[in-house]
Order: sequence, then C-alpha cells, then structure tokens
Amino acid sequence: MEPNMGQALAAVLILLVTTRALWYLLWRPYAVARWFGRQGIQGPPYRFLVGSLPECQTMLVAGRAKALDTSSHDCITTVQPFFRKWASQYGNELIECLYPDRYGKTFLYWLGPTPALCCTDMELVKQMFSDRTDVFQKEYLNPSLDSILGNRVIFANGDDWKRRRKFVHPAFNQETIKSMSAIAWECMQQAMERWCAQLQEQQQAEIDMRHDSDEIAMGVIARVMLGKDHEEAREVMVAGREQMEIAAYAFRPGRRGSSTSLTGLASGVYEDDRLGQMLQLQACRSSAETLSTQEMIGECRTLFAAGYETNASVITWAMFLLASYPRWQEMVREEVVREYPACCRHQPPPFDTLGKLKLSMSAIAWECMQQAMERWCAQLQEQQQAEIDMRHDSDEIAMGVIARVMLGKDHEEAREVMVAGREQMEIAAYAFADLPLPGFRYLPTRRNRRTWQLDKLVTSKISHILKARLASSVYEDDLLGQMLQLQACRSSAETLSTQEMIGECRTLFAAGYETNASVITWAMFLLASYPRWQEMVREEVVREYPAHQLPPVDTLGKLKLLNMLLLETLRLYGPLTFLQRKTVSDTILANTKVPKGTMISIPLLMLHRDKEVWGPDADEFNPMRFQSGVSRDTKLSRALLAFSYGPRVCAGQNFAMVKVQIVIATILRSFSFSLSPSYVHKPSNFVTLLPRYGLPLFVRNLQRLTE
Repeated sequence: MEPNMGQALAAVLILLVTTRALWYLLWRPYAVARWFGRQGIQGPPYRFLVGSLPECQTMLVAGRAKALDTSSHDCITTVQPFFRKWASQYGNELIECLYPDRYGKTFLYWLGPTPALCCTDMELVKQMFSDRTDVFQKEYLNPSLDSILGNRVIFANGDDWKRRRKFVHPAFNQETIKSMSAIAWECMQQAMERWCAQLQEQQQAEIDMRHDSDEIAMGVIARVMLGKDHEEAREVMVAGREQMEIAAYAFRPGRRGSSTSLTGLASGVYEDDRLGQMLQLQACRSSAETLSTQEMIGECRTLFAAGYETNASVITWAMFLLASYPRWQEMVREEVVREYPACCRHQPPPFDTLGKLKLSMSAIAWECMQQAMERWCAQLQEQQQAEIDMRHDSDEIAMGVIARVMLGKDHEEAREVMVAGREQMEIAAYAFADLPLPGFRYLPTRRNRRTWQLDKLVTSKISHILKARLASSVYEDDLLGQMLQLQACRSSAETLSTQEMIGECRTLFAAGYETNASVITWAMFLLASYPRWQEMVREEVVREYPAHQLPPVDTLGKLKLLNMLLLETLRLYGPLTFLQRKTVSDTILANTKVPKGTMISIPLLMLHRDKEVWGPDADEFNPMRFQSGVSRDTKLSRALLAFSYGPRVCAGQNFAMVKVQIVIATILRSFSFSLSPSYVHKPSNFVTLLPRYGLPLFVRNLQRLTE
C-alpha cells in the first residue's frame, strides 16, 4: 500500500510541475499575446521557451559584421538592431489618442517566456518613472547580476528602497563631491605620467583610452569609497568587473572566498571615507534603523559597481567624441586652459574652480588623472606621438577615483574589489539572454562557478574592511564612513545589516566605475574624431582651467563647451542602452491594459535619437544643441535620460559629471589626440556601452612641444 501511495504522490507532483511548466511556457505567452493583440499591440511571434532571443541574436550578428564609420553614431545598428526593426515593423501608436502630436512606437517581444513591451514615447516613460513608480518597479532578469547589484539601492523597491536610500544618498552631498575632486585629479595625474613616459622619445604615441578610462575610474572609486583601504577596494572592483563580464554574456541574445569576519567593527575607528561615514551614521541610530553587516557589505558592493563602471564608460565615450571632433576638443581645451591655472599639472586645482556644483571629490579625480598623464608622458619622452588605449586608461582613472572616494585610505583594497567586480560585470554581460529558467544560476557551469568564486572574493574583501572600521570606531571620511555614521545614528528598524552594507558598496563600486569609464572613453572618441571641437574645448579649458593644480571650484561651471560636449556624449553614447521596469499588478498605460508581470523596456538609444525630440540632426554630433541647457533645447523637459528620471534618478550623477569634467579638462590641458588607424568603431553592450576593441588614440604632449 505504501509504495502505491508514494507513487501516487510522485505522480501528482509530476503532474503539478508539468501543468505549471505548460502554463508558464505555453498557455500564458499565448494568452498574453492575444490580450495585447486585441488592443492593437503586435510584435514578433513567441517561440517556445526561447521567445524572441534567437531573432535578436541573428540581427546582432548581422549588425556586427561590418564596422561603423567613425563619423557615424548609429550604434543602434551594432547594439540593438532588433528594437529598431520591430518598432518599424510592429510599432503601434499607443498614445495617439492622448497625445496626437507624438508618435511613440510600442510593440511586444519576448524575453524567453516573459512578455516585454518596448516603449519609445517620452511622455509614457515620464509617467512610469515619476508618477507611477509603485506599479512600474525596477526589475532585472539576469541572475549573474544578483551578486553585483542584487536587491540593493539600485534595484530595491518600496519601503526597502527608502530605507537603503537614507544611507546611500547622503554620501553624495556637496562636501563629498568636493573631497572627491582632489582624488580624481590625482588619479588623472597618474594616467598622464604613463602617457608622458610613452612620449619621451617621440612626438606622438598610441594609447588605449578604453583601458586608461577603466584605470582612472577604478582608482577614483576605490579611494573615495575606502580611503586608505583603496587597494582592497581595487581587488573588489577587479572581481566585480569579471562578474559584470560574465553577466554581459546574458545580455547578448541567443548566448548562453570563503568570507572573512568583519574584523574592523571592533576597532571603533571608522576612517574619513565613504565607508567610514556610513559606519558613523550606523553608530548613531537605534538597532531598528541600522543595516545588518551583510546589508552594509551589499551596499558597498553596489557603490563599487555603480561608481566604477559608469565612470569608466563616461570617460571612454567622452574621449571618443573629443577625438572624433577636434574642433570641440580645442574649444573645450581653451575653456580648461582659461579656467584651470597653469599649475594644474603638479597639484590639485583649487576646489572653487569646479563651479556651482560644489564638487567635492575634485582633488581625488585630479590626482588620479595626474597618474595617468605621467604614464603618457613616459611614453612620449623620446617621440612626439604615442598610441594609448583610452579604454584601458579610462578604466584606470575611474577605478582610482571611485576606490579612494569610497574607501579612502583603504583604496588599494577597493581597487581589488573593483577588478573582481569588473570581471563579474563581463561575465554578466555574456549572460543577459540566458533563458530565464528557475534554478539556472545554481547549476555548476563554468561561468556560474567563476561567478561564485568572485562573489566570495568581493564579499570577503569588503567584509574585512567593514569589520576593521567598526572595530576601530573611526569611520573615516569616505563614502563607506558616511554610511557607517548614518547607520550608527538610527534605530535598528531603519539600519542596514552588514550584508546589506556590503551589497551597497559592491553596487556603488560597479555603477560608479563602469559608467564613468564609459563616458570618458566616448568623450575622448568624439574629441579625437572632431579636431575642430577638440581645439575649441581646449581653448576654453586653457582659458578657464588652472595648469598643474586642482582647479578652483567655480571653474567647472565656466567650462560651458566641455559641459555641452559631455551632454552630447551622454545622448549619443550613454553608458546604459536601455532601462527596464516590471508591472507588479494589472494596470493601464495610455488606454492599454497591461497584465501583471509584464516587462517594460525603454530603449535609450532610440529615445536619444528621436527626431521629434532632438530635431532632424538627431543622428549627428552637435553639442550646440545644449547651448541653452537640456530643457530649453528639447520639446520635452528632461529628454536626456542617461541618469534616469524621477524619484529613482541616479543619486551620483553630479558626482560622476564632476569627475568626468576634471578628467577631460586635465587631459586637454596637456595633450592633443587623434584616432589611431587601428581603431575599429563597433560600440557594444557590455552592461555599459563600450568600444568592442578598445579605443587606441595617438597622443601628443602639448607642453613638450611648446618648451
């Protein structure tokens, strides 16, 4: 009797699982497609299990088969060709009845068995991002990103997001940005030293700006986050970067350490960096308001990822645009030279040079930039020109700034965190189109095993730093320190656990580093591509920017051409190519009924090229469109969504823009650059938008030529 009962239970269980699978994989997609079809919303047909992913992959392969001309900024062709095709083929004028003067195209496609609406209308986007955030909540489908971004301040929703925001947002106040500027300057000096070394025996050298953007961004984030512990922060970011690379594989449609104790909590010395500030806040609050240790670790991971990846991306693309438009490069350089005193090459510029933003991390950004410039000068010692990889240098600069801002004296450890985080991001980028099947991330695949290893490494590093801070009772004046200060001041109900703090640190590392490096890279590309603009911006920089020192705080506000150039960089080559929301209940969007669980995709590349918004030259490089600011030059206010919109707008946008301004202005003050013939123009989505094969630039040391 018992065997029969067991067999019956097994049969019932199998029947339930099979029924659930059939409902999820067959009946629900069929019902949802009919639901939208009756309302006039069409799209590519659903294919069992894989949805629209194979079709996406086919179009991506075709789009990447041929490199773009450097004068073309149509990166939709290589990044999201499927959105353009489906908008044209299936696009429904969803809001014509409400907004007859608008022509947003909406269509249905499939992320595996999950339905997704692609919305290209700005009015609807503003609704979702500002008025109805309770219904359209943040969501991600890539399990590879869980350890990097997870359910932290970037992706948390509701009361949990409000609780986390109290610890993260104060870290980006005006004083924080002010202190970061010196770190950014120092990291830039290190990059410039490398360039000068290449230029010692020649007038021109080739550098990989993609690499240098990463280094700069990583250096800044590591030092800002963990201060004196910045080397550990770098380890975290390196591991996080690998995780991002793993996750990136999932974004491509059709492709498939044991933790140490928090030894620093007992010291009671929290240090004067961002982690220290977080610990001090933690100490001031009741147990009900504080974060757990795991929550603190999570927040640190978030800060690492957000600060490093975004910064490196912005630097990379800003350099691309400067290299592409020499006229703008010169205009921005003139502005920098005018506002930046001639001493800026040897000391951080005064804080009041940086303008109305009260930019706090300027000294850190300047210092990181000096390090990059020293490398360039070493290359140029025996030649007038050398080739550098600006993609690499953008990474180094962004990483240096974020590491020092986040962890202050622990910035070397922060760099380790970011290096690991970068690998995580790369892994995640390759996993973005993995079928969203339950339990897939727990399978011991090669990619998943590497993700687990990196997750252990990053958690261990941040946990060690966090415990050391809490043990010393000195939180430090960096980003982590500010979070700890807030934690200490609140009740236990409002605080984050240690794991949550670690998670937020990881997220801030990734977001701050990757996006900054991307923007720097693409700005350099554009300046190299448009020599006239390079000269115009350089003239402005020379006129306003002090040489050999950190610029005064009010200087950045005077660099109008540089700011216009960076806004155009964010429009054409923004770090993020799309934003996503998920409906948590049945709702109505512009008279269309949208069922619960539907993903809403907002393709930023298409929105930022909408001729109805940006004019007939929307596909062209034209920084003059921002001559009077963003809102005055577009039909819709806040049409530039590079930092999102509404209550969930990026908390670190001023932080990021200050860092990028310092980096680009410092470069223009001392170097001219042009695209290397070896550069291949294939923008690709690696979680952030990056040049697929780096950004090699020929650089010339202007100071040496004038000596």
